[in-house]
Amino acid sequence: MRALTLVSLSFARPALLGALVVLLDVAACTGGSSAQEAPPMQEQAQNLSPATDSDERVPWELLPGAFAEQQRSELQEGLLIRYGTTEGSCVVTASVWFPRPSDPGHPMSEASSRPVEIDGRALELIRTKLFDGQEQALDVLFIREKTWLARLVFEGCASDEVDAFLALLRWRSAP
Repeated sequence: MRALTLVSLSFARPALLGALVVLLDVAACTGGSSAQEAPPMQEQAQNLSPATDSDERVPWELLPGAFAEQQRSELQEGLLIRYGTTEGSCVVTASVWFPRPSDPGHPMSEASSRPVEIDGRALELIRTKLFDGQEQALDVLFIREKTWLARLVFEGCASDEVDAFLALLRWRSAP
């Protein structure tokens, strides 16, 4: 029989609305044994914690507008930040790794792309037909720097919402 552990991390600060729920399959992590040492996934979940609002590692700031930060979690290799519209239809998930993720993730296939801009910097927004190994049409933006890599994934966002979100971002320092 497989044992499942549910770990729920809630954020009490109003700026960090929402909860991160991590489902761990303990039997899969331990190979089905009842070993005394904690499995790596469980250790990683226990190390999750809210990052501070003034976290200088986040390379941008979000100006006030139609989007607000809903959740920020510190991960083993970086940060996960979730933004959303007040209506809740558009969700932007930003992953920032320092300097790069150790696992490149699952396959992605590009359907199209278009130029976008963040605070004067020209970038390319990718529309996927396959994302994270699943057939999904999403807008994805990769930003690469010497000391970090960021991926912004736009779910349920129309093109004008994507552009509105990007218009609210300001670099903390010149990239």
